[in-house]
Amino acid sequence: MKRKQEKERYDRLSFKTLDRQFQQEAIDGLSCSPLEAKALTAIVKEVYFPLLEEKTIENIRPGQIVVQVIDLNEPPGKPIKKCLFKSVILTIDSGQSDLKIRQEEGIPALRRERIKRVTKEAFKQGTLLTAEDMAYKIFSVGYRTIIRDLDILRKRGEHIPLRSTQKDIGRTTTHKEQIVKLWLEGNEPDYISKATNHSVDAVSRYLQSFKRVVALTLEGKDKTSIAFLLSISKPLVTRYQELFVRYEDVALHTRIQEMASFFKKLRVSESPEVIA
Repeated sequence: MKRKQEKERYDRLSFKTLDRQFQQEAIDGLSCSPLEAKALTAIVKEVYFPLLEEKTIENIRPGQIVVQVIDLNEPPGKPIKKCLFKSVILTIDSGQSDLKIRQEEGIPALRRERIKRVTKEAFKQGTLLTAEDMAYKIFSVGYRTIIRDLDILRKRGEHIPLRSTQKDIGRTTTHKEQIVKLWLEGNEPDYISKATNHSVDAVSRYLQSFKRVVALTLEGKDKTSIAFLLSISKPLVTRYQELFVRYEDVALHTRIQEMASFFKKLRVSESPEVIA
């Protein structure tokens, strides 16, 4: 009898939890089954609870906002409504340093500094911002204004980690192009890795792909064949070819020597005598 009363007491206590309250509201108000109400509770907790946790609130400083951004691992071409989003903390106003830039260089310069900051913060938190995010959700400025700012930053050699560049979406300068340009200008993979927020292995892989594109181009292969042989997109082949033409006469001399050595090794390794 005592055990039965104890069980009833625990049952009543369990019904007093917020989870049970929410589930009952879902059952009564939305005509959910108990199973559906339980699943709905789990989803709501997963999506909203991180924002309500005390430790998260304490981490947000004055001048920061919380924004929903597309997860870094979502592939290009996937509909936005089906993408996974994550909540990230972005610094819109860093205080005195931002004020100094505004006073000395003006509002456009301050906005570009903030673009650099929020895109890198989002990337470090496992997400990638878009130009639309910054225009409509973060800075409340025109879309063309953000595109113009991004173009200015890229011309200065700044690497801005956006979804379009990291995932090779659209006609913007891709991260692969940026990596190749830095290498042709004489920078080493370790430096390029840090400057572009990519692993050394990824940097080496992109450089190998670039060298192979150039080698196959010099052999007379067409773009479609090169793209097929290397399993890369035809537009990327075109961009690599344009980069080689642009830098062929101005690239660091040692880089041209490295590429010549690579072409020689590639021909030897693929010759019938060696394969046999």
